[in-house]
Formats: sequence, C-alpha cells, structure tokens
Amino acid sequence: MPDQLMTARMSDSTLGSDIDNKVSALELALSTILGVPLDTLINNPMFAVQAAGLFRVVLQDSVADPIAIGQIARNGVNYKIHDGTAAWTILHGGNYPSAVKTVDESLASGVVQQDDNELFISGLSTGTYELFISAFYTSPATAGINFFLLVPGASTAFWMPNTTGATSAVFNHTQQINLQGSDATVLGVQFFGTVIINTAGTLKVQWCQTASNPTATVVKAGSWMTLRKLT
Repeated sequence: MPDQLMTARMSDSTLGSDIDNKVSALELALSTILGVPLDTLINNPMFAVQAAGLFRVVLQDSVADPIAIGQIARNGVNYKIHDGTAAWTILHGGNYPSAVKTVDESLASGVVQQDDNELFISGLSTGTYELFISAFYTSPATAGINFFLLVPGASTAFWMPNTTGATSAVFNHTQQINLQGSDATVLGVQFFGTVIINTAGTLKVQWCQTASNPTATVVKAGSWMTLRKLT
C-alpha cells in the first residue's frame, strides 16, 4: 500500500474547510494518488468518517450545485459535477427503486383491472424515469392477459412490450396492453418505457384477463420492475 494511502487511512482530520491553515494526510494522499492539485476554493467540505476500522470520505450537503469547472458537490440526495458549461447529476439518491414479486398471484373470471400485490413502487418524487418490467405469467389461450400502468395524479407514461400479441407498438398510461395466453406454457414479457412523475406518489402495475375464463390467470413469482431516475 502506498505510504500516502496508509497515512490517509490512519487520519481522522477534518478536510477542506481549513486548507489554508492545515492540509490533512487524507487530502495529500488523494491529491497524490489522483494527480489532482489541492484546491483552496473548496466550498463543500469533506470529512473522514471511521466505520468498521476504515475511513470513508463523506461530502457535506452544500444545498447548491457546483458553479465552476471540475467542482463536485452534493446537493440534497444528488451528486453533481460541473463540466465548465453546466452542472450534471452523476448520482441520484434512490437511483433504482425496484419491486420483486415473491408469490404467485392468480385471478379467475376477472376482466377488471386489479393492482398487482407486489409490483408497485411508492414514494416517487417528481422527475423523469426510465421504466423496465419483466413479467412471467400463465393464462388460458382464450383468456390472455391485459396489463395496465397506473400513474399517480397528473403523471404520464409511454411504454411498450417486446413480445408478440400486443395491439400496437407504443402505449401511453391510459391504454391497456393485451397479450396472448397459452394453455400449457409459462410466457414472459418485458416492458420498456418512460414515466414522467408530475405528482409524487406510487406507480402501480395492474392486470386482468382479456376475456373472462374460469381457469385462473397467474402472474408468477420472480416478475419484477425497476425505475432509473433520469432528471
């Protein structure tokens, strides 16, 4: 291990705010290892925090975006870097909220949309998200399955399946997606799309049979959904 890094791991000095008076071992080590000169204009102090015998660098919340080229700052739950033109988000807090189905769920003789018991993501803040859903199901050939995306409040969505049996290529949040069934085969479908959350809340997957059938349609355990926050 380089001497500078060893020294850094042993130091618990406060970083950044007192560079003019004291340069900590961790700052020197980071500067040497990364080849980045120390900046006397640091306005987002870092601290070395000891946990489980290791020191971790933690950025304080500056409650503002970086304003000059090369600056990195934490603004709330977002970490941003300035490229000389604008500040860009490089990490979002809660970047990939997800839901996984752990139990099979069935519906017989049902053509009214119902909330899936597990495929929903709550607590979404406003912004634009990339959507991905992977669903596995069984359903009688004459019943099929009908999927729907319920968005909170004034939010919108555009999504599409990557399988055959859909009625059109691209759907919005007001349209249902009808897919084929099979009497003996577990089928799968993946959905891709964009969700624009204008009203904070919960995004839900709903489904039912396309045509009523006393043999149950089943959405299988192992189905899942995830979002990636873009803005």
